[in-house]
Amino acid sequence: MWLRVMVPLVAVLVSGCANYRAVSAFGGDTTSMTTVVKSEFDQIETLCVRQAELAIVVSNIGNDGPIDQCARNRRAQGLFAAVTVEVLDGYAQGLSALADDQPFDLSPDVKSVGGKVRALKDNAGNALVSTREADALSSVATILVDVLASAKRDEAVRQMVAATPDLTIVGQSLRAFFVQAPGAPANAPKAPYSNLVAVISSSASSTQPILESTPMRKAEPIRTAELLRELRTRQKLLARRAPDAPNSVPASVVAAIDAWLVALQKFSTDALKPDSRELIDRLKTLRTEIQKARDAVADK
Repeated sequence: MWLRVMVPLVAVLVSGCANYRAVSAFGGDTTSMTTVVKSEFDQIETLCVRQAELAIVVSNIGNDGPIDQCARNRRAQGLFAAVTVEVLDGYAQGLSALADDQPFDLSPDVKSVGGKVRALKDNAGNALVSTREADALSSVATILVDVLASAKRDEAVRQMVAATPDLTIVGQSLRAFFVQAPGAPANAPKAPYSNLVAVISSSASSTQPILESTPMRKAEPIRTAELLRELRTRQKLLARRAPDAPNSVPASVVAAIDAWLVALQKFSTDALKPDSRELIDRLKTLRTEIQKARDAVADK
């Protein structure tokens, strides 16, 4: 497989000058893709916190335990995905800077990404990130640092193109946050995103009977009705994020990531060509999938 990837890369690396229009377009589309992913991260965190606040009120909990649990869930299961987005953002910013012949300011977080991801542990103390994934992230970050120091635009683009195998691993890792890998066995662990949605949905199901109880309705009928309405709206949003829901939000986000991975492969072979109809077509497809994902995430 790697030979099939590297052969076209070698052909690209010995070819002519960069197509900076293509470089700019792919950089911008990469930013658009990661922006959608970050928006869904924010949506999930908001759903978790709002449900936690409701649980505190209806169950008369005397502390912020449920809200703290939202933060723990994100740290435990979402931090690696957030780090992959940071790296992809850095890559996109590097491409855009090269296309515009502008200085490139790399985030300190990206520079130290290797140590950060290797330190990630789950609640049992096990590593959350495989060596392969950590190495890929570190490799891309190293290339970005090298590009930052490079004074030769075409050579810098060649370095960015050469990162394609590692970028593919990074993109696949981000994909795996939202859905199980294709062909995963039935007993394989669920995707972290599915676990987060399931935890929030379980809390919502637990608070609903309390709100619908006669004592609650009699004690504060107006406030109870308001909270029930908010809860049902939240449950609809959560239902659209279930892995088996028709046209689910995670499926839309993953479709955008998949389209980015396809565009990445064509970019790796055509970034240094004067013109590429195939690359243009794949970028159009990518933009279409990004817009669908954007609409799915924003749909309230």
